[in-house]
Amino acid sequence: MGKKKDEIKRLRQDCADAYQIIGYLASEANLFETKEVEKALDNIYAAAAGEPRPHDDLIPFAPKAKQTAKKKIRHSPRMLG
Repeated sequence: MGKKKDEIKRLRQDCADAYQIIGYLASEANLFETKEVEKALDNIYAAAAGEPRPHDDLIPFAPKAKQTAKKKIRHSPRMLG
């Protein structure tokens, strides 16, 4: 029984690590606040905590990036002289 407990502990730690990595990558890709990523993080968090999976509708996974706050400045013809 000790071997299975050790394996569960390791897998839960792997899920906790994956949660951090996915969160970071999603943030860098401007996907952090998408519903798809939130669901994925919820599922991974639950796995790390040994809780039931909250979302069964994660796949297909195709989040769309949110627009950044940076906008291109468009010059009107009057501004360009």
